[in-house]
Amino acid sequence: MNLEKIFQLMCHMRDEDTQGTNYKMGKVTLTPPQQEMVVRKAIQAFVHEPATILDSNRKLAIQAFGTSSDVQALTHDIFSVTQPVAQYDLFWQQAFKTITLMKGQLSWEIGDVSAGFVMVKVPEGQKVNFEGISGSAVTVTVDKYGMGLGITWEIIHGRKLYKFLDLMEFARSEIYNTWADVHYDLLATAGATNQIAYDATGANALEKDIITINTALQAIAEDNKDSGYGDPNSFKYVFYLDPVLEARIERAFRVTAPDLAGTALGAQEILKRNVSRYYSYNAEIPTNKGLLVVSGNKIQNAIYLRELGLSKQEIESLNELRTYWTAFGAAIGDNDQVYEVAFA
Repeated sequence: MNLEKIFQLMCHMRDEDTQGTNYKMGKVTLTPPQQEMVVRKAIQAFVHEPATILDSNRKLAIQAFGTSSDVQALTHDIFSVTQPVAQYDLFWQQAFKTITLMKGQLSWEIGDVSAGFVMVKVPEGQKVNFEGISGSAVTVTVDKYGMGLGITWEIIHGRKLYKFLDLMEFARSEIYNTWADVHYDLLATAGATNQIAYDATGANALEKDIITINTALQAIAEDNKDSGYGDPNSFKYVFYLDPVLEARIERAFRVTAPDLAGTALGAQEILKRNVSRYYSYNAEIPTNKGLLVVSGNKIQNAIYLRELGLSKQEIESLNELRTYWTAFGAAIGDNDQVYEVAFA
């Protein structure tokens, strides 16, 4: 998204000499109401650009938490995509089953819940809190999260593009970090109830890692075999790990039976399961540990408000105040879908 063009349009909208007049951009002429709509939608598109990610196998994955197609359609012919897109940690999406909410729906139910956690609203500057859930069903609600951006008179009239760019990058970073913190924290809290200790019986780190991973895969499969999720051999497992473990874990997953010939393991490789590995720097991933997850099922989230931007001018300071909102909910209805695996 070309923020420079957005900034030029905003300057036109706020300049005393051009305010309230049409704005021509190439072959497109925008009326004042259309200008406000384009600025709002373009900034929203910029904020949500990184929601198009690559999965662990480098395949394109567009998630439900991404930008809506109408935003792309609105801005495609007006703003050329010239700036590099910052990448954010969106791997948590692979673990969650996203529920589609209709207009007016601010909650949904997860049935047959025996134990789990639900995300509750986080006050600004505070840590995520979790409430335990139990019973035959639990209702999960969505909460709204907002950020206010003050675009000062000096930024617009001083044509301080660099400050505008910094402000937009900051807003985008805050939104994605909030999403990541909430979802990873839910997974970590559930995983702490099912811990697999590091198995030190192997002759070296490789053998110990393989034995530990196989123990975790066996335990989580056994725990979920009668949960109604299907055959544990066919589960889609997601493994979130401390990046310091990447070399060890990848070696363990790629080793072959001939490589192990003559060792104490013999031909024992990691179990043939569908396990996607993600190495996250998010602080909620335990140090020297991983979170092994049976994805989907009762690990659920929903987004009600993908993007909403509101603005007003403050007559006392001549600043432009813009607020950006996101409303979502997340819950883990079955703690047994998440295991914490130690590697030290």
